[in-house]
Amino acid sequence: MRYYCNVCKKDITKGVFDFSMDIFGRALCREHQEIERRSQEESSQCGRMENQTVEQESSEINSENFVDSAEGSIDAHPKSDGKSLSKRIALKMGKGVVKGIKKVADSSKKRNQNRKWKSAILRRMTMSQLKHLCFERNISTKKTVLNEILLLE
Repeated sequence: MRYYCNVCKKDITKGVFDFSMDIFGRALCREHQEIERRSQEESSQCGRMENQTVEQESSEINSENFVDSAEGSIDAHPKSDGKSLSKRIALKMGKGVVKGIKKVADSSKKRNQNRKWKSAILRRMTMSQLKHLCFERNISTKKTVLNEILLLE
């Protein structure tokens, strides 16, 4: 597979390609990486001025600690591509919320499916089979207990 710079279309090595994709989000040769790095430094200087105004406003709302911690964790990654700090924070928080909701939905679907399967199995069993199973598992064979088991499963 050939790797090439997105700007000048020069051939680049796989290592340069991987590095460029990790840092800049697109394939760049070494020359254009340097140009991109300079433009990011210039934009970060402008962003620092914006961040100072954001910090002043946030100190009025008493949420300065959250902005500082989020700024440190996000600015450690140079993939900012010109987005404001608040947009980057919102994007990361949104992705985390979506992942959490998907995990909860998946686990509840699995739990409901297991309950349906267990209920179907128990309903197919005769009372003598249920009593035998209760005896093996040391479960009381009183009618109220069996009804509770059937309702829970």
